[in-house]
Amino acid sequence: EKFKALMKYKFLGKTGLKVSLFSYGNWLNSAKDADYQTTKDCIEASLKAGINFFDTAEVYAAGEAERQMGQAFQELKVVRKDIVVSTKIMKCGDGPNDSFLSRKHII
Repeated sequence: EKFKALMKYKFLGKTGLKVSLFSYGNWLNSAKDADYQTTKDCIEASLKAGINFFDTAEVYAAGEAERQMGQAFQELKVVRKDIVVSTKIMKCGDGPNDSFLSRKHII
């Protein structure tokens, strides 16, 4: 908790959202089920440090990173309004609607 008081926050462009100067991204540590505890521990440590900005992508381990991040937030009882989550939308599958910015793909 003492580190949380030291975290600095800045506005994210013109969105009105204040995000921590540091963010947590789970590209390398969330590729398989065995990685989940590491993911959860890292997210918990990030929250304790005052980090409120989390980054992932559907292409990270074919969606496994997003799933693990969401599961960790749920188990840690993170209040959704207290965090900002960004993701990147790319091609993650072979189907005709599994790519880029189609409404079906995003939603």
